[in-house]
Amino acid sequence: MHSADHVTRPGRFRPVVPVAGPGAPLVEDLAIDELVAVLGMSPAAGRAHVAAAVELRYRLPRLYAAVVAGRVPVWRARRVAEATMAHTVEVAGFVDRHVTPVAGTIGVARLDALVEEAIWRTDPDTAERIAHDAEHELDERRHVSIDRDRVTYSGTVEIRAEVDMLDAYDLDDALARRADAYKLLGSKAALGARRAAALGDLARADLTLDLMTGGAEDAGAGADGTTAAGGGAGADMESVGALTRRASGRRGVNLYLHLTLDQLHAATGHTGSGVGIGRAEHLRGPVPAELIRDWCARPTVDLRVVPVIDLADHVHVDAYEIPDRITERVALRDHHCVFPHCTRPARRLAPDRHATDCDHITAYDTSPELDGPEPGGSPGGASPGGATCTCNLAPLCRRHHRLKTHTGWTYTPLTPGTYTWTSPHGHHWMRDHHGTHDLDPPSPPEPPG
Repeated sequence: MHSADHVTRPGRFRPVVPVAGPGAPLVEDLAIDELVAVLGMSPAAGRAHVAAAVELRYRLPRLYAAVVAGRVPVWRARRVAEATMAHTVEVAGFVDRHVTPVAGTIGVARLDALVEEAIWRTDPDTAERIAHDAEHELDERRHVSIDRDRVTYSGTVEIRAEVDMLDAYDLDDALARRADAYKLLGSKAALGARRAAALGDLARADLTLDLMTGGAEDAGAGADGTTAAGGGAGADMESVGALTRRASGRRGVNLYLHLTLDQLHAATGHTGSGVGIGRAEHLRGPVPAELIRDWCARPTVDLRVVPVIDLADHVHVDAYEIPDRITERVALRDHHCVFPHCTRPARRLAPDRHATDCDHITAYDTSPELDGPEPGGSPGGASPGGATCTCNLAPLCRRHHRLKTHTGWTYTPLTPGTYTWTSPHGHHWMRDHHGTHDLDPPSPPEPPG
């Protein structure tokens, strides 16, 4: 940025315009066009490019320094700059302080969510608008549209909808159960076709075959709610009963809230600082605490209160199989597959997706004398004997589990939730809660030609 004196004639009017957020310097309007022409951009794209550069240089100085130092790619910094332009100097400063340390190491979706959350926490107007939207504008957004006038040659129509999240999950579960029931009854149709047929049957619930018969329920469901084993047509009907018996019941929900007491007080109207904000595993962005309270108060939800899980506890078993209490701790500790840059959630968040595998970092030791490591007994937290314990397990998605098992990829835990990875060709990364960090030194510059 420099003075615009040399691009205008003396005595001529030199209009200056704001291109970035409040507090950024004004820009000579007629000086932008030359840069746009040199860059080969359209006027609109060039102006947006200049606006992001000014926002970054003057309102996000820490992020700008990280870009100059090569720690954050330019395109990532521009995403942050475009998000902060419409907000105050205080909001931009808060985003700059809290987002810059991880802007170059986390995924794009997490970066966008972090910027959005930072804006919510520091901009009262935005927080008030979000609360208002959650309470008063749901009716305007929710809809179900069926295009009856556009029927395809095969006799199908398109349905578009935006519904409440819990209603959408209940509908998804209902369609999945009925689609599975149709398959057990002999349907050869693809999954999508069976789900579409299930939606029609739900619409004609009083006219269709009632698959939830009492006999099927009694025969198919054991005391623990699982399907009874058996063969032949009778076993199929038993399975159908087990698949459909839960359709009319209440849904059980385990809810993990990441809310401070101040945020909870703010959401309930008590004295407290900050904005009531939470996160949902299924969603990429933050969620207003008031909306979470509404979800939990639904009459169709069974909210289970479970003891607090101390992730610092060392838990192990003397077996290869991993019990749920250990799997839950590992998923809550690491959140995602711990392979470099992977964003696959550690837990199963949809019926058509599987959870990550709990991988033994050091291969399980089948020797009979193995009793498992004592807490704090092995350096770096790794189990030297390959035990089934929280310090020797990490979540890996199926692809990266196979990659680690069958190729030369290796990784080592440094502290709980922090791992170093080595590729077959000797590249190194560190993966932690702040993302993926490249541990290899930068490549030397090319010698001059």
